[in-house]
Amino acid sequence: MILFVDMEHPQAARQGAPCAASGDDPEAQRAAYIADVCRRLEACSGNRCVTQPYWAVTQEWLDAHRPRALILSGNVTDWDDYKEASLTHLKRIVRVAALPVLGLCGGLQFIALAHGVDVGPIRPLAPSEGDVAAAFGDGYLKEWGYTKIDVLVDDDPIFYGLTVDGRSPVFLEAHYCEVKDIPRGFELLASTSTSRVQVLRRSGTLVYGTQFHPEAYVDEPHHADNCLIRHVYPEGTTGRHPDGRRFLLNFFHAAGVRKGAAG
Repeated sequence: MILFVDMEHPQAARQGAPCAASGDDPEAQRAAYIADVCRRLEACSGNRCVTQPYWAVTQEWLDAHRPRALILSGNVTDWDDYKEASLTHLKRIVRVAALPVLGLCGGLQFIALAHGVDVGPIRPLAPSEGDVAAAFGDGYLKEWGYTKIDVLVDDDPIFYGLTVDGRSPVFLEAHYCEVKDIPRGFELLASTSTSRVQVLRRSGTLVYGTQFHPEAYVDEPHHADNCLIRHVYPEGTTGRHPDGRRFLLNFFHAAGVRKGAAG
């Protein structure tokens, strides 16, 4: 069993963030998003996926249920809006790193915060720059859409099969905040020109964080089952973007969750 931790603030989750659309029930939309990500994680891990909100994940819960890995979701709520007490247990769990952890977008930022590193907007938009998603982080520069990632440490197992012949893998970006520095004891594995911290790994452990969304991979053009993909591409996508699947396969293989060769 693997655990998918919903990092979204309860208020935003009740509003369906980032999935609600006009006329849709927000809570149903959020539930559909969580279910879709779990299906993807199950397909890549070969394990059952269960979900818990961030505030309910304690060491006692882990000891009772014994998941083989933790996956931390993204979130749209600013970190200043969370009550620190609601994050305390999960921060301690991430710092101890007793089992494999993968943080996705906001999950990466949470890992950085747990290790004392600041998270904040990339930068304000210049007057001449348009806003690609004004309803989300209004007035700030965003990384938005499928983007090439510059891999800095291509022999890390997380990038197995993704840098053949010097190619740059492509993943979905949807953020305006970023991690501002490298936490002590971590290594920077990948960057972009817009936002430096794209993949972090805690040295000697299987604690990874990604600023992009590997779970939002696309097997067929115009695929729109995942609401995050619909949020970024309302009309669907025009090509295949499978690198996220390989990235997840690599993580679960390195973590010993999925048996057999990665990929």
